[in-house]
Amino acid sequence: ENPRVTSRRRLPMRSSCLRFCSSPSAARSSACSVSLADSPNVQRLDGKWKFRYTTDPGAAISRVRAGRADKGKWEEIPVPSNWQLSTVHDKPIYTNVKYPFPAKPPFVPSSKPTGVYSK
Repeated sequence: ENPRVTSRRRLPMRSSCLRFCSSPSAARSSACSVSLADSPNVQRLDGKWKFRYTTDPGAAISRVRAGRADKGKWEEIPVPSNWQLSTVHDKPIYTNVKYPFPAKPPFVPSSKPTGVYSK
């Protein structure tokens, strides 16, 4: 009943499956001996990403899909990170006491802090 405890005695989260390119390459290797870094089927997502903060997710997604997003003006942030803590645009809103904004289900607030990423 301590809200600061989120887990106990568990392994770190990870993906436990590794896909091989072919049956012969799978037969030559054991899944325990293959490094994810050496696999051609793995793409790392960490690093610097372009980031854009908005309060209108629908418009942001439309601009990106239409190719009208000027990513040259976007800032770079490290991934993985928490954009609410690594930028000056917003603050964390997670709480176990009460919502920090009016909660009127099923209505969604008109202003929705949204982060758009581009690699």
